[in-house]
Amino acid sequence: MKNISESLAGRAVLFDLAPFCSTETNPSTELNELLWNGLYPEPTLSPEKRDLWVSSYLQTYLERDIRQLGNVSDIHSFKTVVRLRAARHGQELNLTALSRESGVAAATVKKWIGLLESCYLIFLLPPFHNNLGKRVVKSPKIYFMDSAPAAFLTHQPSAEALGCGSMCGAFFEGFIVAEAIKCFFNHGKNPELFFWRSHDGLKVDLLIQIAGKTVPVEIKRTATPKRAGYILVHKTPPPRPD
Repeated sequence: MKNISESLAGRAVLFDLAPFCSTETNPSTELNELLWNGLYPEPTLSPEKRDLWVSSYLQTYLERDIRQLGNVSDIHSFKTVVRLRAARHGQELNLTALSRESGVAAATVKKWIGLLESCYLIFLLPPFHNNLGKRVVKSPKIYFMDSAPAAFLTHQPSAEALGCGSMCGAFFEGFIVAEAIKCFFNHGKNPELFFWRSHDGLKVDLLIQIAGKTVPVEIKRTATPKRAGYILVHKTPPPRPD
């Protein structure tokens, strides 16, 4: 669209096409395999091609497409920022820390983060504001739209290692957030998703605004889930965004 001379306003409809939803995959696929292979069509349908596809995707997308789109001159520093961001998958954005560790000016890091978001490699989950003032953390949380590139950039050696490593919780949380995003995208809606956290340590992993309601979601990966403190829904499907 960058090279289209006309705006096409009123004559074009744009859809956000995300990777597969988990419901579009083999229901017998284990969670660790879903996180490892991701949900792009090629590695989902042909898991044996996963390593080759993801490495090629990142190389062509980061080093050619995104670089040209954003006029990125220092590709080495750009890739460093992307890797550092992958290591903080699911954490709040800290421009100062990223700038210090990468050696790139904070303004440039902010620009590159916006570029990655516009190219759908990452998603910024904004904080929820409702007259809470300074008690609410203002920085967004950043998730990769698909877990396979994040796993590749963080050098996860296998699906099993990913599932029991220090980042397993972050990958699971990112997976749930991405599924919520896809639900909105697939119905032609903008995701009304937030997180909430106070300086007192209270937090809600995901807030979904839908049909005039705000639904809080606690995301936790555990081998021993407890009913206390959770709302378990087994038979009722989630509400449609419309």
